[in-house]
Amino acid sequence: MRKRVWLIVFLLVFIVGAQAQIWRNPNAQVDARVADLLSKMTLDEKISQCSSDIPAIERLGIPAYMWYTEALHGVLAWKCTSFPQNIAMGATWDPDLMFDVATAISNEARALKNSGQREVMMFSPTVNIARDPRWGRNEECYSEDPFLLSEMARMYVRGMQGNDKKYLKTVCTVKHFIANNVEQRREFIQSYINEKDLREYYMPAYKVCLADEEAAGVMTALNGLNGIPCSGHSWLIKDVLRGEWGFKGYVVADWHAVSGMYNNMKYVHSFPEASALAIKATCDQECFRPKASLMVKHLKTAIEKGLIKEEELDQSVARLLRIRFLTGDFDPIEQTPWHDITENVLECDAHKKLALKAARKSIVLLKNENILPLKQDVNSVAVIGPFANRCWLGIYSGYPQSKVTPLDGIKQITSAQINYAEGCGVTDAINRLKMDEAVEAARKSEVAIVFVGNDASTATENNDRESLGLPGGQQQLIEEVLKVNKNTIVVLIPSGPTTIGPSQDKARAIVCAWANGQEQGHAIADILWGKYNPGGKLNSTWFKNDDDMPDMYDYNIHHGRTYMYYKGQPCLLYTSD
Repeated sequence: MRKRVWLIVFLLVFIVGAQAQIWRNPNAQVDARVADLLSKMTLDEKISQCSSDIPAIERLGIPAYMWYTEALHGVLAWKCTSFPQNIAMGATWDPDLMFDVATAISNEARALKNSGQREVMMFSPTVNIARDPRWGRNEECYSEDPFLLSEMARMYVRGMQGNDKKYLKTVCTVKHFIANNVEQRREFIQSYINEKDLREYYMPAYKVCLADEEAAGVMTALNGLNGIPCSGHSWLIKDVLRGEWGFKGYVVADWHAVSGMYNNMKYVHSFPEASALAIKATCDQECFRPKASLMVKHLKTAIEKGLIKEEELDQSVARLLRIRFLTGDFDPIEQTPWHDITENVLECDAHKKLALKAARKSIVLLKNENILPLKQDVNSVAVIGPFANRCWLGIYSGYPQSKVTPLDGIKQITSAQINYAEGCGVTDAINRLKMDEAVEAARKSEVAIVFVGNDASTATENNDRESLGLPGGQQQLIEEVLKVNKNTIVVLIPSGPTTIGPSQDKARAIVCAWANGQEQGHAIADILWGKYNPGGKLNSTWFKNDDDMPDMYDYNIHHGRTYMYYKGQPCLLYTSD
C-alpha cells in the first residue's frame, strides 16, 4: 500500500513538473509552448525580446541571442559562398535557379547555426521594387516588374525556409515594407502613393512572400507612407498585412525606425509614445545592436503611463517567441531535420559550381558587332579598368575564401598575351600616368576589354547614385581606349541601368555582367570566349540619360517610370550578330 502511495505521488509530481515545463517539451504544440514560456517571464524579460541583441534569461536557462543575420545573396559571414547579386539573379529570369541558390544559402546558414556561430534570423530578401535605378540599394532588387520580382522572391523564401511541417530551416524577413526607394534622408521622408498603385505595383511581391509563401517575418521601412511612419502605420501593418493577408509572423522595424518616429519624424511627442504606437500597430521589434534599442528602453515607461497595456506587449512577445520555437532554438539540435549539416558545405565545390551556373546565366549581351565570341587564336588581349582585376561581389556580401576576378578568368581560358592596366579607379580623378598605361596596353593588343561600373563608393545603403553615367574617369577611359583599338569590348559591372554615352555606338561589343558572385571571373571569360552562350535578359528599363528620369522622390510610376509608363527612347537598342 505504501509503495502504491509513493508511486502515485511520484507520478503526480512528474505530471505537474512536465506541465510546468511545457515550453521545454519539443512534442508539445508550439502555441502552448509559447504561452507557457511567456507566463514565466517578467515584464522586463518580455520587453528585452523586442530588440536584436537579446540578453540571457539565466533563471530560465535561456542564453543570450542575436536576432540578426544577412543572407541577401549568400550568408554575410566568413567562408560562405557568394552568389550573384539580386539584380543579377533577376536577369536570369529563372525562379527555379533562385530556389536552388536559396537552398544552398540556407544549407550554409544551418551549418553555421549547428556549429554555434550564427542564428538563422535572416534580414532578407529585399523585395522593394526597382523603381528608380539611382536608388543606392537598387542592386538588391530583382526587377522593376512586379511579377518577375514576386516569382524570384517567392522561390528565395521557399528555398530558405524549407518545407518541414514543424521547423523553419531559416527565417526570411522580407524588407523594407514599404516604398523605400530613396536613401537620402530616408529616416525623415514620406512616400506618397495612391492606393491603386500601392496595391498593384508596390505590394504584390510582399503579398506573395508573406501571404502565399508564409515568410516568417517582415521589416518595416524607415520612411513613412502617406504621412504616417511605416513602423507605426496601423492600416499598413495591422489592417492589410495581418488582417487582409492573414500574416501571423513577426514584424521588425528597420534600424531605430520606432524611436525615429519621435526623434526624426516628430510624429509623436516622446520615445514612450513611439514605442507604444509601434506595439499598437503590431510592430513587434526594433532592429538595433549592440545592446537594447531605444524602443526597448522606453516600453516600460509606455506601460506605466498607460499608453499600452502589458497584454498588448504580450501579443508581440508571443509572436517573437513563436519564431524561435519554429527554428528549434529551445529544442535539442537532433530534433531538426538539418542537424547533420556541417561546415563542410561552406563554399563547397557544389555551391561554387552553382554560383558559376548562376553567374553565367545572369550575364546579358547588350551589343555584338561580329567580335564575340573571341577566337582562340587571338594573340594579345588588353584587360583594362578598375573592375578588371577585382571580384566585386556587391553590397551586403559575405567573405568567401575563393574570389575569381575577370583577369584571373581570362588568364585561365586563353594562352594569348595579356596586357593588364587599371587605367583609373572607380571614382578617382584622372591620373594621367595610369591612363596612359591603359591606352598603351590597348594600342599593342589585338583586342581591348574594358571593365567599368560602380561599387559601394557610389551606390549603397545611405548613398544614392548621382547619375546613371559612370563615376570618376571611367567614361574617359573607355573613350581613350576606343581611339587606339577598334576591337574594344566594354564589360559593365553595374548596380543597375548605366549609360556610357557615344561610346555605346563605337564599342564592338557591350556585356552587362553585374556583381555576379565569387565565380564571376570564370563566368565572364566563358562568355567572352564562347564556352557559354549568354542568355541573360535585362530586368529593368535602361534610360538614355539622366534627363529622362523623373524626380527621385516621385513615387507615381505613371510619371514615366518602368517599361509600362516610360515614353522615351531607351538607352540600348542593339541587335546581336
